Amino acid sequence: MSEPAARPKKLNPILVREMKARREELEEEVARCEAEITTNELELAKFKSAEESIRLVKLVDQNRARLAELIKEWEELSRTLEEPGEAVISDT
Repeated sequence: MSEPAARPKKLNPILVREMKARREELEEEVARCEAEITTNELELAKFKSAEESIRLVKLVDQNRARLAELIKEWEELSRTLEEPGEAVISDT
């Protein structure tokens, strides 16, 4: 006779809830960051001074870097939540 398959451990429901809340926060942060990039790019189209253009370019670069970090974290959380076998599991 073959032995029954091992029962998969359940995810910690508190951890799952926290991860989902963080994912929602990240979605809001991504939207804000994208809006800031758009606003700064539109401001760049209206030349005021070289200093202002340099400042805006730096802001756009910083926001793009931040956006990449946010998206990476969001993707990791989403992947973990979609694949419960890979997620952190509770020992209880």
